[in-house]
Amino acid sequence: MINNIAPWGGVRDNCLEPSWYLANDIWFMFPCLFLSAQYLNHRKLFYIMVGILAFSAVTIQIIQIATLNFSASFLSQNDEYWTDYYTKPWTRIHGYLIGMLLGCNYFSFKYERDEENNEPIPSKITTIFI
Repeated sequence: MINNIAPWGGVRDNCLEPSWYLANDIWFMFPCLFLSAQYLNHRKLFYIMVGILAFSAVTIQIIQIATLNFSASFLSQNDEYWTDYYTKPWTRIHGYLIGMLLGCNYFSFKYERDEENNEPIPSKITTIFI
């Protein structure tokens, strides 16, 4: 499950080309399990870790875009965009982090109750829309 980080073929990988997203799912499963445990135990640390992870991924993307000449065209399948950028985990982690944030806030909205009047405790996202 490292074919999206270090392809081991010469010009082409020995893996199925569409399997890059499965490798990303495996890469994201472990941090998401750790982050969900942090959400239950240390909320502030959870939000800090999500922010650091997102900022690190954006920084890697900016450096990579600035240093390479990408052409995002389906006519150039072996271009650096498709081999060095498109399938990498740092370009896909943001969707998982958004899902993690929304899922954790939904969990808080659904299952955490105020002890005095047994009403849901509003989360930060909920208070924005109310």
